[in-house]
Amino acid sequence: MSDRLPDNLETLYSAFSKEAIEGLFSGDVYELDGVEFVCKYAPGSTPDRFHIVKPLPFVEYFVEFSRAFEAKRIFELGIAEGGSTALLALVTSPEKLVAVDLEPQRLAALDEFVDRRGLSDRVKLHYSVDQSDKEHLRRIVSEEFAGERLHLVLDDASHQLAPTRASFEALFPYLAPGGVFTIEDWNADIRFRDAVVEGLRNPTTPQQVDAANNMRAALAAKRSADETAPHASMSQLAIELLLACAASNDVVVEVTMNEYWIIVRRGPAAVDPASFRLADLYGDYFGYLRRGQ
Repeated sequence: MSDRLPDNLETLYSAFSKEAIEGLFSGDVYELDGVEFVCKYAPGSTPDRFHIVKPLPFVEYFVEFSRAFEAKRIFELGIAEGGSTALLALVTSPEKLVAVDLEPQRLAALDEFVDRRGLSDRVKLHYSVDQSDKEHLRRIVSEEFAGERLHLVLDDASHQLAPTRASFEALFPYLAPGGVFTIEDWNADIRFRDAVVEGLRNPTTPQQVDAANNMRAALAAKRSADETAPHASMSQLAIELLLACAASNDVVVEVTMNEYWIIVRRGPAAVDPASFRLADLYGDYFGYLRRGQ
């Protein structure tokens, strides 16, 4: 059993309380091949029961998408409590699935799951990997896939604009034509904001007063650190990708989105992994990305 508390979860617990964070997920269970996947963000995964940080409707959608796409070479950003990695391994029977996470400590439950299922040659887990470190990501791709193109990249890591863009720029060039890059929870800041506001307004929320005071202190500290810095929303990345598709559809041939993720399909054009930048694919001629409009 995993008893570690990831740094990001510890931060959320301290800011909003353990009860408030766990209340964001239903605790519904999805079962596949003798393994339970619990829709909750909490420590305590086991090889037969993983926490997966997704609501049940997304888990079901995730399974249907993964089966239909038939990806064999997969790169996943974000391991958390191991749920999505284990689910991907069961659903896709990958030729190679590589998953990375910023956390330095290995997830024992996922290691045991991989060993029990005889997947050690096909499921590779890397820790202490910053998703914004392009060189590190490129090195992992080179070492693990030996020049073979990727079919699917799933980004379920920081949900922050700059690191997510960096991962896209590092890994998108390695996709095969027709391959897909997905960015999960692109609207997480919007949904999380709404959930936090509702919790702070509701006097029955556990430790509501403490959570409200912690939020005020955090906001005050942020303002004092930089009064002028705008909030960098992931919604900006969605606009950038749409502009890239409109202007450079031999590189980005399709962009679709729903409440769960953005799906970006790779075109046939050759791109240089070392110099690829999303901003080079488009011009913001009509000011869609300008602040204060």
